Amino acid sequence: MNPQPDFTDGAGVERRDLKRIPIESNALVRLAEYLTFRARLRNISADAVQVVCDSRYALLIHPGGVDEVPDPARLIDVSIALPENNSSAEFKACCRVKYCVSAGDDRMMLGLQYVSMDFHSVQQLDRFMEQQAG
Repeated sequence: MNPQPDFTDGAGVERRDLKRIPIESNALVRLAEYLTFRARLRNISADAVQVVCDSRYALLIHPGGVDEVPDPARLIDVSIALPENNSSAEFKACCRVKYCVSAGDDRMMLGLQYVSMDFHSVQQLDRFMEQQAG
């Protein structure tokens, strides 16, 4: 079983270049036109999101589970209602699975890196990240 990805140096300092914003929000993950399921957003950055979902769904996305490197050719869609000025705005992106680790309680944590998104979603993400930074 793979350990949870460690993105810190030995002193616990964040190694990733892009700031992660912790956020608890619902997300929808779509594997195909006929297969969409709920996940829980844990954090978001300018290039990726981290979601937690039931392990049955995670294994549909990444059949190898935690013991195999995700297939970079496998793309999935994610849709998130990002909070914006006392309301929410829909953010959508096509993503690649970067990692899949156990989150306990029969759940899996997936790191999803954006591959593409429409202009509206780019704007939504930029606004959200700016609001969180300042």
